[in-house]
Amino acid sequence: MGVTLREIAEQAKVTYQAVHRAERQGRIAEARLPDGTYDLERAVVTFHKNRKRAPGPGRNRKRPPPTGSGSSLLDLQARHERIRIEERAIKVRRQRGELVAWAPFRRQIFDMVRAERDAWLAWPARVATTLSAEFALDLGLLQISLEREVRSFLRELASRMPIEVATPRKARRAPAAELEDDDEAGHGR
Repeated sequence: MGVTLREIAEQAKVTYQAVHRAERQGRIAEARLPDGTYDLERAVVTFHKNRKRAPGPGRNRKRPPPTGSGSSLLDLQARHERIRIEERAIKVRRQRGELVAWAPFRRQIFDMVRAERDAWLAWPARVATTLSAEFALDLGLLQISLEREVRSFLRELASRMPIEVATPRKARRAPAAELEDDDEAGHGR
C-alpha cells in the first residue's frame, strides 16, 4: 500500500509544495506505484537524492554571467581586491625602506650632475696657464682646445645617461642643451 505526497513531505521533513514540485518535475517518478500512490522509503530517498535547492536568503545564488564589456560586479570586485593587495604591498615595501619618493632624489641627482659638469667646464681655465708655461704653448689656443675637448666629452657622457634627469622647474635648460648653445655662440671654438 502506497502513501500520498503529504505523507512523503512529513517523512522527508519538507513542505508539501516542495514534494509536489518534485513530482511535477518527475524527480520522484521512480517511486510511483501503479495505483498512483508512492512507495514511502523509495520516495523519500529519491526526493533527497534528486532535490534541487532553490536559491533563497542566505544561500549562494548563481551570479549572472559576465557581460561582453567585462565589467560585471564580480569582475569589478576582483579588480578592486587586486588593487588593494598591490597597494598593501607597496605600503609594506615603503615601510621597509625599499621604496622612496623619487622627487627629492631626482633633484639631488640633477644638482650633482650640474656640479660635476660645472667642475669639468672650469677645469680648462684652471690648468691652461700651467700647461701653457710647462710646454711653451700659446695660452689662448690651448684653453680653446681643452674647452672644446671637455665639451665633447660632456656631450658624450650626457648621451649615455642611464636615466632621464629632467631639469627642475626653476632652470628650463638641460645641461647638454647648455653645452650646445655655448658652442653655437662661439665660446667653444
